[in-house]
Amino acid sequence: MNEHEFHVACAILEDHRKLIAAGKSQRWDVIKWAVTINVALTTASIALQGHENAAKRLFWLALMVAVIACGLVLHYNNRMKNTRNDSVTPEAYLANNGVDFLAITGRRSEQVSWLYDWQELAIFTAILVLSVVPTWVVWTVLVH
Repeated sequence: MNEHEFHVACAILEDHRKLIAAGKSQRWDVIKWAVTINVALTTASIALQGHENAAKRLFWLALMVAVIACGLVLHYNNRMKNTRNDSVTPEAYLANNGVDFLAITGRRSEQVSWLYDWQELAIFTAILVLSVVPTWVVWTVLVH
């Protein structure tokens, strides 16, 4: 492997690292915005207390916000999975040309599934579910 090929392979891996970091940031932004919207919907639901239909509709709107956010999180998660899997080829090229990734990282490069970040996905799902609970409480407890 010549020096130019080494630098190109490293640049490709760096681009993949940046794309993964951007994907993580995008997922977190979706969660923040969904929770913010659902807190605002809860506030509106409290302000409209006494209007059962308004509280009910705001609950369903909050649920739709959470579902859409979940879809976006899964979309960004899939993009990161694809990027991680794309990075296997340049890593294999470097490994075949003398770079010992096992000694450097303690693991071999391999394809990953969309559940690679399953712990984060579980936490994000819990956050989205919990963001809907206040509008449900206003609708079912405070309005009745």
